Amino acid sequence: MISKFTKASLARFHSFNKHISSKAPAHLANIYQPCIETSLRNIPNLVVLHGVLGSSKNFRGITHNPKIASKVNTHLLDLRNHGKSDHRESMSYPEMAEDIYNYFLEHDLLDDDNIVLGHSMGGRVAMEFAARHPDLVKAVTVVDLAPYNYFEDQRFNFIDIMDSM
Repeated sequence: MISKFTKASLARFHSFNKHISSKAPAHLANIYQPCIETSLRNIPNLVVLHGVLGSSKNFRGITHNPKIASKVNTHLLDLRNHGKSDHRESMSYPEMAEDIYNYFLEHDLLDDDNIVLGHSMGGRVAMEFAARHPDLVKAVTVVDLAPYNYFEDQRFNFIDIMDSM
């Protein structure tokens, strides 16, 4: 069982990591949609991460659906180097996961009632984030991505596949 961290200990951990990291986290632009059902208690947060070449706007139609909007607070994020978020020279999965962590700190999402949904590249970022900060994640949903490195599998030759397309 994973022990829960207090907000203060998470902030200290983040402060410590800032000093050993060579790169500052990117500020992430977001679209926030509060839950439309105001009578609920302990409303979970749905944090949505888009795919490569996407932005926070990609999932607006889905998250505006009353079946979703009546159950969660939604945070649609632009990942680094996408949309209106900060642009940096590098864009690794660990860096993007730490950008998400910084977003969680800034928006006080420090309990474990957070669901992270990632599409394609956002799915990899979601998995990296959950592996680094399991105390902040209730569930991860990965859409349109398998946690498998197809480039190392000799059965999949992407050059031939692209040529045939």
